[in-house]
Amino acid sequence: MLMSLSDTPNNTNLNQAQSTTLGLSQTIMKTLPRKLREQIYAHILAIGNVKITVCDGKLPYHIRSRCDRMRTHDSFWDATDLKHYVDPLCVGTQMADEIAQSYYKTNTFYFDYHELYLLEKFLTIDRFGRGLRPAHLVQSIEIVLDEQYLCPCNGNALFFHGLAATNAIAPEAVIRSCLSQLLSLTTESAKISFIVYSLDRRNRYLDPKHKLVEILSSIMSKLISQGHSTSLALYNGAGCQWSIKGSAVRPIEEVLTESMARIY
Repeated sequence: MLMSLSDTPNNTNLNQAQSTTLGLSQTIMKTLPRKLREQIYAHILAIGNVKITVCDGKLPYHIRSRCDRMRTHDSFWDATDLKHYVDPLCVGTQMADEIAQSYYKTNTFYFDYHELYLLEKFLTIDRFGRGLRPAHLVQSIEIVLDEQYLCPCNGNALFFHGLAATNAIAPEAVIRSCLSQLLSLTTESAKISFIVYSLDRRNRYLDPKHKLVEILSSIMSKLISQGHSTSLALYNGAGCQWSIKGSAVRPIEEVLTESMARIY
């Protein structure tokens, strides 16, 4: 007698594996409190205090800026490597949701300057397809900004994805638009770190009147008013030169001026 497709050895082994893991998951859900389950998730998935780069493949060559043409990367929203951990057939619906929630809550999500346009997608679309809204869960984001901030990557990407009416947008407006998505964070006391990167290894100074400081001052103040914590740091080829925390009572320009005076 011919075996049906569902009875083939590979499918039989898969069904047995799913049954075993589902049984184990149900036992864990019944016997262990949430805090201990969170520790298991962190151990199995190696999550927690991990920096995860958010990217989404390469844009079409003709709209990439020169600085972006040689880069290659996969899409953050391709969760193939984690799919079995959030598959209800393997771990049950509740555990699948808990694992996905833990992933967002315990990791730091890193955005390179070229991927700022992805902030809206990242905060609204669950990479696991569990119907979660990351803006309600994410606790830590790190964003790198180019000191020169003139790269057209984000403006081109916003236009290509229909998020802007034109790609002829001033770099300052593009950055403001992208960073404004952070205001959709509803988690309690999220940590947002801004890093300004300088190509000059000798540079240890950031002018408090720099245009980026002006842009960041506004967004940092708004984030702080929502109960989040912020910081600003300067990195160059030699590493981190300094880092300061955002203040609820003083604009970042003032804090930066004071810090620069101490350094120099």
